[in-house]
Amino acid sequence: MEAPAGTLVRWTNRGTDDHDVVSEDLKTIESPLLKPGMVFETTFTQPGSIAYFCSLHVGMDATMVVK
Repeated sequence: MEAPAGTLVRWTNRGTDDHDVVSEDLKTIESPLLKPGMVFETTFTQPGSIAYFCSLHVGMDATMVVK
């Protein structure tokens, strides 16, 4: 995923299982538990790469690139 700095980024749980969004540093991103249909939003202000994952599902991970 890629976005310019200052952009509002939104994760929507469109599945049937619970999920969350947590950065590998455990500080930059820390969403609440997202039940199906729930949304989590955050704005990244600094350029860089942020690795993140779902703490409930092994292998569900990605990287946010902020330009």
